Amino acid sequence: MKHVLIVEDLEVQSSLLSFSINAQGYEVTAVTSGEEALKLLKEGLHVDLITLDIHLIGMNGLQFLSIIRKDPKTKGIPAIIISALSQTRHMDEAKALGIVKYIVKPVNFQELTTLLKKKLDV
Repeated sequence: MKHVLIVEDLEVQSSLLSFSINAQGYEVTAVTSGEEALKLLKEGLHVDLITLDIHLIGMNGLQFLSIIRKDPKTKGIPAIIISALSQTRHMDEAKALGIVKYIVKPVNFQELTTLLKKKLDV
């Protein structure tokens, strides 16, 4: 079963994403910070895709992406940004870090499902 890591500090958003992604048949691990996500990845958690917010407490999503892109073990994990921030500078920085897609909240779950199937069901 493919595994998705959700990095989202808002409980309601995390629950909605978890439910939607799990309902598509994927295993889900949800954490509230980039630091928690890094710890899990360093401990060997295998994930096939990451969804993350930019605006997080502590380390932001772009800082998290920058760190995992420098590690040979995690640099190839596809990432989808799901954020309320719609400024071009955030989108450009995320694209430079190799994201799959930048989705501005509120999430269109049909679009997310299509994207997950495209990236994970290969």
